[in-house]
Amino acid sequence: MSDEKKPIKHFNKATVFGRVDGVPTRKQSKEGKARPYWRIKVVCASHRGNVLAYGRIWNKEKAEALIDYLKKNPSAGVKMVGFFNQYEKEGQILSNFTWYDWSPNAAEDPRAAFVLVGKVTAVKDDTLVLELTREGNEPEILEVHALDVDRLKGITDGDIVEAVGYLRSKAPEDEFGRSNNSPIKPYIEELKVKEGDFAPF
Repeated sequence: MSDEKKPIKHFNKATVFGRVDGVPTRKQSKEGKARPYWRIKVVCASHRGNVLAYGRIWNKEKAEALIDYLKKNPSAGVKMVGFFNQYEKEGQILSNFTWYDWSPNAAEDPRAAFVLVGKVTAVKDDTLVLELTREGNEPEILEVHALDVDRLKGITDGDIVEAVGYLRSKAPEDEFGRSNNSPIKPYIEELKVKEGDFAPF
C-alpha cells in the first residue's frame, strides 16, 4: 500500500437553533435563472449575545412546510441546517446562511454554529481567512475570529484546518446584564490542523 496521504476534503456546515422571527418571506433571486427563495431570520439570543441568524431556503417544499409549521406553532423553536456564508457590505464582512433542511427543536440553547474545513490563506491579528473549495462550487473565502489570539499561534498560510465555533459577541453581557454592544462575528471555539484522510460527506 502507498503511504501517500489522500487530499483532505473541504467542508462547510452550519446548524442554527432558535426561533423564527415573523414569517419567511418569498423573494426572487436576481442572479442566474432568477429562482425564488424564502428569506428567514432566526433569533438565537443567549449568553453569547443578541444573535440574529439571517438566511434563505431555496427548496419550495421545505419552505412551505416550515411556514405551515410556524402558523400552527408560532413560538416554537427550530433547528436549521445548511451552509455558512459571508458577503461584504459597506466595507464590513457580514455572515448569513443557506439552509437546505429544518426540523422542530426546543432550542433550549439557542445558537448559530459552524464547522468549516478549508485552506488558510491569511492570519492577521485575531482573524483567520479560509478558502473552501467544495465539489461543484466556486471557491469561498470566509473570515473567522479567535477570542484568544494565542489560539492562532503556529497556524500558517497553506494549512488545512478545521474551525468550529459560533456567531457571537466577543464580550456579551456581564453578570449584571450589562452589554458592551460588541459586534456579532463568527468566533472559533475549536481549531486544529488536519492531517491524513478526512471525509465528512
